Amino acid sequence: MNVAFIGDIYLDDGLIKCDKDLLAGVRDEINAADFVVANLEAPVTNSNKKLNKIGPNLKMCELPRHLLDSIDVFSLANNHIMDYEYDGLRETLSYLHNNDKLYFGAGVNINDAYREVVVTKGDVSVALIGMAENEFSLTFGDEPGVAPLDPLFSYKYIKNAVNRYEHVVLFIHGGNEFSSLPSPKYRQLCKMFIDMGASAVISSHTHIVGPIELYNGRPIFYSLGNCIFNNDKPPQGWNIGLIALLSITENKISYSYHFFGQNRRNDGVMILCDDELQKIKEHHKLLCQDISDIHKYTSMWSDYIDKHSEQYFFRAFFPFIFRGAYRIVRVLKMSYFVFNKKSELFKQNYISCESHREILTEAIKRKINDDVS
Repeated sequence: MNVAFIGDIYLDDGLIKCDKDLLAGVRDEINAADFVVANLEAPVTNSNKKLNKIGPNLKMCELPRHLLDSIDVFSLANNHIMDYEYDGLRETLSYLHNNDKLYFGAGVNINDAYREVVVTKGDVSVALIGMAENEFSLTFGDEPGVAPLDPLFSYKYIKNAVNRYEHVVLFIHGGNEFSSLPSPKYRQLCKMFIDMGASAVISSHTHIVGPIELYNGRPIFYSLGNCIFNNDKPPQGWNIGLIALLSITENKISYSYHFFGQNRRNDGVMILCDDELQKIKEHHKLLCQDISDIHKYTSMWSDYIDKHSEQYFFRAFFPFIFRGAYRIVRVLKMSYFVFNKKSELFKQNYISCESHREILTEAIKRKINDDVS
């Protein structure tokens, strides 16, 4: 069995109405696959009831027929599928069902969200499970939403699937946006899933292609990047994607992958020219080598923290957020008044300690709900 995985798909109105083949750049790979799996990065809905959240609320009115015909299974496990609350999710589930499309990763409750989709060819069956990090979209019980990536919730569902099927592939949504470097804990989590019996772990969300790591003979794709996702001012790497190809028999799994360009001329996926493709391959090869070198990887992760720490401090702890506020804080060196040593120790403890973090998270959630109501 050959299964192809492609990353984040979000179409603006122009792309929805486009009559071109938006997957032309990977058409050969798609045609060669028995099943194609993609991350549907936004609900298909007419609802205007926006979720109260940080970041844009995305939605699509429909998907082009040729795109629907090209994709067999959609993952809904991401941070945008609940952007228009349950109405948006419900309309999306109905839309996919009416178009005879399989989906996984979100549902009317946590059991439904963790429900695996099984694809079969001959004697080979593969169970697909989708999960996402905790960014406004998750379900933890009877409410609708996305399956949590947290192993406290996912463990029993993954183990149950591993015990029932020859192969389980996890399509997860997480990582640091616009970074090709997976964090140490994210790597540990992906490897833990392999230890639990997953045949492969495939990740999206960062909008940048990430490295690939072979762990105990099984592949981890840390980010597929975007498949189709417009951006008027794309950050570096935004317009490059990766299609992951898994070749699966009863007792073995192997993989390959191809790079492609996306939405450089508002026309979906495109084949890269030879010179650019070679540069991308060389850069990606170095990235894969770097994360396998513990000293190099540790240094790269430390540099990433140094680069982004002030911004994280500001967004998490500064009492007023408005356009230009971060620049004012930096110029006037106001961070001293917000982050003194004593307060930083309290904040570190409240965030790092599991028990404190649980109370802090719930208290913030209740405060937001009180303010809204």
